Amino acid sequence: MNSNKPTNNPFYLLLKLISILNSFQECTLKQIMDQESEIVHDTQSLHSDMQTLVYENYNKFIAGTDTIRKMKNDFKKMEDEMDLLAKNMESITSFSEQISCTLQITKLSGVHSLLKRLQFLFKLPAKLKDRMQDGQYAQAVQEYIHARRVLHHYSNMPSFQGIQADCEAIVEELKLKLREQFKSKDDIMEFVDQGSSGFLSDLCLVVASYNDMFIKRPRGAMETEDSEDLGNFATSQLNSFVFGNMERYFQLVQERIEKEQNGGDTAVLVRALDRFHRRLQAMNTLFTHSDFARTGTDIVLRAGRRQCRFHLQTLKIYFSDTLSRVRQTLAAPKLISQDGDSSSSLSELLTSLVLATVEKVKGILQDLLLFSQPDLTFGLKPHFREGFCIDNVREELVVGFFHHLTATARSFCNIGENKAPPALLLLLSKMCLEFEGSSVHYLVS
Repeated sequence: MNSNKPTNNPFYLLLKLISILNSFQECTLKQIMDQESEIVHDTQSLHSDMQTLVYENYNKFIAGTDTIRKMKNDFKKMEDEMDLLAKNMESITSFSEQISCTLQITKLSGVHSLLKRLQFLFKLPAKLKDRMQDGQYAQAVQEYIHARRVLHHYSNMPSFQGIQADCEAIVEELKLKLREQFKSKDDIMEFVDQGSSGFLSDLCLVVASYNDMFIKRPRGAMETEDSEDLGNFATSQLNSFVFGNMERYFQLVQERIEKEQNGGDTAVLVRALDRFHRRLQAMNTLFTHSDFARTGTDIVLRAGRRQCRFHLQTLKIYFSDTLSRVRQTLAAPKLISQDGDSSSSLSELLTSLVLATVEKVKGILQDLLLFSQPDLTFGLKPHFREGFCIDNVREELVVGFFHHLTATARSFCNIGENKAPPALLLLLSKMCLEFEGSSVHYLVS
C-alpha cells in the first residue's frame, strides 16, 4: 500500500482493513487491539470529514441557490428595463415622426404662403390695369407699394423681371394721368374752388351789402308806409336774385359732377363735394330764406347714387368677364385629360370665381366708404346717410348685384338648343350656395 495516500481516503482504509485481516493470523492480541483502535479512530475521522464535506457542499448549494435567485431577479429587472427602453424608443420614434410631420407642414405652409405671394405678383399687372380702368388710383398705388419690395427681392429672376417691368410701365402711365389731371383745366377741384371762392364769395358780398343798404338800413322817425313797402320790395328782389343765381350755380355744379363721374377718381370727387357743401353753410348763415345746404346735400346724394350705379355696371361687366373665362377654362381639353379627376380643377375655379367676385365687391365698397367719412360736412347728416348707405349702397348696389348674379345663374338653367354643360351648372350651383352661406351676409353687413 502506498504510504503517500491520505488516511481519510476510503479506498485506502479498505485496503488497510484487508491487509489487517490478512495479518491477524500472525499478530498477537495486543497488536489486534491496537489495530482496532486505529481503525475506530480512522472511521471517526472519516465520518467527521464526510460531515464537513456535506456541510461545505450544503453551504455552497445555498450560496449557489441565492446566486441563481439573485441572477433571476437581475434578469427580471433587466427585462423590465429593456421593455421600458423599448417603450421609450417607441415614444421617441413617435415624437420624431410628429416633429418631422410638423416641420414638413411648416415647410409646406411656408411654401404655400410664398406661392400665394408669388401668385399675387403674377396677377399684379392685370389688377393694376383694372384699378386704373375703374379710376381707383389710390388702391393701385397701395397695391404696387405693397408688392414693390418683393419684386425688388426677386428682380434677378427673368420671370419676375417681366412682371416688374409691366408694373413700372403701368405706374408710369398712372403718373402721367395724374399729372394730366393737375394740368387740365377740367379738374373738378379747381372748378369747385372757383365756384366757392369766386361766385359764392361774390354772391355773399352782394347779399351783405344789399342788406346793409336797403333792408337793414337805419330807419328815421319819419318812416312811412311807402318805406315799408320799399323794404319788402327790396327783399323780394334780393330773394329773386339769389334764387336765380343759386339755381344756375347748382345746375352747373350738377353737370360738372356728372361729367366727373364718368370714370373719375372717387377720392377727388368726394373732396370736391365736401368743399362745395361746406361753402354752402356760410351762405345759409347769411341768407336765411332758404336751406341751400339741404339742396347741396341732395346734389351730393345724387352723386353718390350715380357712383353706385356706375360701380354696379362695373361689377356686372367684371362678373360677366370672369364667368366667360371660367367657361373657356371648362371647355379646355386639359380638364378632361387629368386622369378623369376634375374635382380639384372645379374647386379651384369655384374658389377663384367666388373670391374674385367678393374681393371686387369689397374693393368697390371700400371706394364708396369715402362718402361716409366723419370729417365730411355731409357725411354725418341723417338725410344723406340713410339715403346713401341704405338705399344706394346696400339695396341698389349690393343687393342689386346679387339679383343680377342669381338672374345670370338662372339664365343657364333654361332648356334650349344651347344647353349649358353640367360642369358649369354644378359650378354655378355651388357658387350660389357659397354666397348664401357666408358671402351675402358678410357683404351686406
